[in-house]
Amino acid sequence: MLGQRRLPPQVLFLLSLLLGLLAATAAYRSASAENWLPAALWGGLAVWLVVDAVRALGWMKHGRNLPAQTSAQPPAPAPQPSTPPALSVDPAVTGAQTNPLLRDPQAGRSVQSTDQLD
Repeated sequence: MLGQRRLPPQVLFLLSLLLGLLAATAAYRSASAENWLPAALWGGLAVWLVVDAVRALGWMKHGRNLPAQTSAQPPAPAPQPSTPPALSVDPAVTGAQTNPLLRDPQAGRSVQSTDQLD
C-alpha cells in the first residue's frame, strides 16, 4: 500500500497499541449498552490491533527488518548457464538430404494474378 516506504516498528507499535485501546474502549461501551454486534466488531478490531502491536514489539526486540524491507533488497544474480554452440539446419552444412515433398512443384511456372481469372 505504501510502496517501499514502511513505518518504523516503534511508530507502528505505538499507533497499534493506541488504536487497540480505543477500539477496546468502544467495545466495552457497546457491550455495556447491550449492543452485541458493534461490541463484537470493536472487540475483534481491538484484538487485531493489539496482536499487530505485539508483532511490532517483537520486531523491535529482535532487531529484525520489516518483511517488506527484506523482500525489497535485490536478489543475488543467478549464475547463467553456458549456451551451447548454435546448430545449423542448412543441408549444405549438415550434409542432410532435402525432403522432396518440401520442394516447390511450381518452380518454373510464373504466378498468375487472380484479377485475370474468370
